This record gives sequence, structure tokens and C-alpha cells, in this order.
Amino acid sequence: MSFWKMVFAVYLANLLTIVTFMVLGILFLIALGKSFAEFVDSGRFDQTVHDSLDESRGRIERQVTETLRKPLEQFKANAQQSSQAAAADRRERSEHNHLVQEAKKMCEYWAGEFRKDNSSKSEAYMDNACMRWGKFLNSAK
Repeated sequence: MSFWKMVFAVYLANLLTIVTFMVLGILFLIALGKSFAEFVDSGRFDQTVHDSLDESRGRIERQVTETLRKPLEQFKANAQQSSQAAAADRRERSEHNHLVQEAKKMCEYWAGEFRKDNSSKSEAYMDNACMRWGKFLNSAK
């Protein structure tokens, strides 16, 4: 075979290959178009789109709910902790106030006893009771 015949044969083979792939591609696109048209016409397309949208909506709703729920739960937990801390502080202040009142009563009692009998024993009790009352007042909460 001569050189030009060989070039022409290779050119013709390449051209035939290109035409074959183009025809096959066109046939594939036609078949795909018909299949898609049947899919749309059968109603399965609408159902598939509807199912996909429902699934996406459900997933988005779950994500939004989860995203909103976490800060709300954290806020509730923080509010509950601060409420418990405030209640504990009130209870502690109440107990302290009760102790102050009891110490004041004891100081007044022993001061009255000391005024009555003017004994050193009553004076010592009065001094201790009034000193305790002063310490409670100085450690006010």
C-alpha cells in the first residue's frame, strides 16, 4: 500500500468511528428522552419529587428543631441552676438571720439577769452572749 492510501484509510477509519459514536449518542439520548417522558407521564415523577421534598422537609425540620432545642435546654438549665442558687442563698440568709436573732435574745436575757443579780457569773455569760451576737452581726450575709 502506498503512503497516501494508508493516510486515506486511517482518515476514513477515524471518520467512521466518529460517525458511529455520534449515531450511538443520538440513539442513547432519544432512548433517554423517551424513558424520561414515560417517567413524567406515568405520575411516578411527581410522586418521586413529592417524596424527595417530603424527605428534605422532614430533615430540615429535624435540623431546625435540634438547632433551636439545644439553646433552649441550655437556657432552662442555666435558669434552674441560678434559681437553685438563689434559693440556697435565701435559705442561708434566713438561717443566719435566725442565728442573729437568737444570739440577740441570749445577750438581752443575760444583760437582764446581770442587772437583776449583778453577779460575775451573769456578767461572764452576758459578755459571751453579746460577743457572739456581735460576731454574727459582723459576719452578716
